[in-house]
Amino acid sequence: MQTGTRALETKSEVWIIKPDGGEELFAKEEESSVRLLGIGELQDPVEEALKEAKAGEEFDVVLEPNKDQQKGTPTYETHLVEWIKPSKVLSQTKGRPQVGQSVIYNGLQTRIAEIKAGRIKVDGNPPLAGKTIRLHLKVVRVLEDPADIARAILKREVKGATPVIIAKDGFLEITDDGGRLNSEQRMRIVAVLRPPTGMGVRFVEEHVAPT
Repeated sequence: MQTGTRALETKSEVWIIKPDGGEELFAKEEESSVRLLGIGELQDPVEEALKEAKAGEEFDVVLEPNKDQQKGTPTYETHLVEWIKPSKVLSQTKGRPQVGQSVIYNGLQTRIAEIKAGRIKVDGNPPLAGKTIRLHLKVVRVLEDPADIARAILKREVKGATPVIIAKDGFLEITDDGGRLNSEQRMRIVAVLRPPTGMGVRFVEEHVAPT
């Protein structure tokens, strides 16, 4: 792996901290996922909490709104909120707009935040914009073998990619059974594997003769 890069398999819960100090569960991972440290993927406070984490440890990280999204949750931007006529997004809502629906407005991904007096309020802010959250993380395991890291990344990043991977002579050697991966998939795999592992990627096609 590249210097300073770590790969951890974790489970997380995201809790919104209310103004009165209470908490509301926003999201919970039912299955573990891989988090990569050292490549700018995670926010700075999360990186700091996990940089020496061991399997079985649990951490709580509080993130507050910050214009620098590497340091906290996004700030709430009022210019991304607008009241519009339902006709502007009617085709996307199949004639039945509902709060929470995702719609494209002015080329921006938004959600319907409110419906009132024949008007629709669309909000282009991320769901956690302006919120203070507590991120609870449990480290399931620390991934050390580059081949294990590669498998975990592929599971997360490339849908349907389950090739055999071996770390060999500075390369991740990926066995493509029957040449099922097309050129676009191969390029995607190389793009997601090289930065965190610091290794080259090569593909080996395996064709088994019919019996």
